[in-house]
Amino acid sequence: MPQDPGKFIGCVEELCGRSFNEKVKEMAFERLRVSFNTRTEEDEFGYRQLNEVLLLLNERIVTKGFFLILARLSGDEKTETIQFGLFSMVVYKFRILAMLEYGSFRFAYNWLSTKNDPATFLDKWIRKRADIMHEFEKRKKPLCEINEEIPTEHLHYMGYYSAEGADEKASEAARKIGRHNFDTYLTWDYLDVYVATSMRRPFEFQAVNFLCKEVFQWEELKALGIRYFDPTLNFHEDSIAKSLIEGLMLKRAKCTLYLAQESDTMGKDSELAATLAQGKPVIAYVPKIEDVGERCKVLRDKTFDELITLTFLVKESVEPGDIRQFEELIEIASKIALEDDEGLRKKQQKEHKEEYEALLRLISTYEKKFYDKRAWKLKYAHPLRFQMNLETGVANGVLVVRTHEECKNVLLKLLTGSLDFEILSPGDDCVDKEDFGKSLENNYILIEKSTRSAFRAVTTDEKLTNSFWNLYKRTDK
Repeated sequence: MPQDPGKFIGCVEELCGRSFNEKVKEMAFERLRVSFNTRTEEDEFGYRQLNEVLLLLNERIVTKGFFLILARLSGDEKTETIQFGLFSMVVYKFRILAMLEYGSFRFAYNWLSTKNDPATFLDKWIRKRADIMHEFEKRKKPLCEINEEIPTEHLHYMGYYSAEGADEKASEAARKIGRHNFDTYLTWDYLDVYVATSMRRPFEFQAVNFLCKEVFQWEELKALGIRYFDPTLNFHEDSIAKSLIEGLMLKRAKCTLYLAQESDTMGKDSELAATLAQGKPVIAYVPKIEDVGERCKVLRDKTFDELITLTFLVKESVEPGDIRQFEELIEIASKIALEDDEGLRKKQQKEHKEEYEALLRLISTYEKKFYDKRAWKLKYAHPLRFQMNLETGVANGVLVVRTHEECKNVLLKLLTGSLDFEILSPGDDCVDKEDFGKSLENNYILIEKSTRSAFRAVTTDEKLTNSFWNLYKRTDK
């Protein structure tokens, strides 16, 4: 089947990140029409032929090194040509790289097309997974390792607010291990993952520690010798020293695992923002409640302190028709919990079993809504879900995961260069079109496929684009 020169010119426009003059395109079309009529999808072109077309379109030509990058994107590592039928796919993959590294289609082309070895600028995005895995596997264990022998029920002694009323002997034993771990972290010259969280109550320390074990003790990650900073395992009496080590770990880590728990805090939110501002990825874990009935079973084993925390969490989400019942049930549960006489307390629990179960169901129902809404905001709506890489100006987004399994898999893909992306263009019809709303009308959005998270964005607003890139890198005061 003959090739369409108009389609080819359209691909060149996308490659260059700009629209060409219509009259120039018409003239180029006429010059190419006869030649393209004899070409098939399997026929190939090289960098000299691409440069011929670029000159017809009054566009700067490319180096052979740049063309070889394009040829490599066709799927053949050794080829020096591109099949006509694969050119649109090659350009699409290049635009993904442009969004990942530069946040601008035009700048990526202008910068890379003049370089003899542009692969050096794209290395972290085009490296083979096998090569990355091999580097991980070559790692040696550190001489100083983290001691995880802190009993689960004593983890909260690592905190400043959570250790009030602590058993002095148990606290000192746990903190001795925490101090050892603090010093150990200071000997590590590299770190893979920083865990950003907020912990104020004992059960929060336990939950974070459990998640860390679930994720990082997974065989796939464990085999790579992943180094991560677990905030539940280190301690220092000086809060400034604690702040400094966390800043150091955040700077050294390749990425951050952000735990979206019951509440936002200045600490972990600033850590999320600081990671994105460095141009590094953030995985945001937001718990997902699949079944309200199953969640009720879990809540029956929770302490009253945990339940009260959850009631504060979900109260804003409770619908007007349920708020009165919700408050009445909390009042009943509070009176039972505050009863000093154990026998009387058990009797009251038995008498109010139905009310207690109703409270658990309400908590479960609105806890589910709370986390679902929070995940939705992080993925689609919060204006600060994108942060600028302060060095490059690239808009850096968050990868939202909802389960431990999803968290493990996305982290593995992230660390081994295996994330898969697609570009949503303005006006595209997609499953989450309504969720993206105006954002999809005005931007190219780079989506991580498995989580449907927006990872990069390029605006179509010409005035914003012009002002942003003209002013962002100005150094005059």
